[in-house]
Amino acid sequence: MLDHQARPLPPRLVAAGARLGVADHLTYIEAPEPVACCYGFARPRIVVTAGLVACLDDEELIAVLAHERHHARRRDPARYLALHALTAAAFMFPVAPAIQKRLEVRIELAADRAALGVAARGALAGALLAGLGSTEASYIGAAGLSATEARIAHLAGNPNAPGLPVKATAVSVGLLVVISAATADLSTSAHLVRMTCRFCAEVLS
Repeated sequence: MLDHQARPLPPRLVAAGARLGVADHLTYIEAPEPVACCYGFARPRIVVTAGLVACLDDEELIAVLAHERHHARRRDPARYLALHALTAAAFMFPVAPAIQKRLEVRIELAADRAALGVAARGALAGALLAGLGSTEASYIGAAGLSATEARIAHLAGNPNAPGLPVKATAVSVGLLVVISAATADLSTSAHLVRMTCRFCAEVLS
């Protein structure tokens, strides 16, 4: 769908793409929203909107393309799709969405570190701030400017990823114990279930 909306690359985008060796992997869309993301599974491409090119200077544009180049090289769109699928499959475990978010933050921070190898910290921060008002890519299998709070904290010198919620983790562990106990002998299963229920009740109270 994105390929049908593609337009010829503007000179600035051609120059930035050539500098990073990704000019042949860029898709340019004349949309007013400032958006950049990596899409596709077998041969990922980088989509950039007119709105983003208009609001970034040359070094900020390099920072964005370097970030997305890392996503493309790592085939992160496929990794995002796998995370969504695994989280959906683990719907009974309350901690699953938090684990997904933590892993997605790690993917984004890795792309930021790659961008900092070719662009200044200020350029990456400026590009990130320029995209704060835009809607993140809403289709599964897109890797782009997301996990905004964690990325800003990382650029400010606080690399901590979001933690896992205690209650959701406790309930998830409890469910896992109950499921595991179902394969054990009946007396052991009953004992484990009682212990797990008491533990979860204390955590949730």
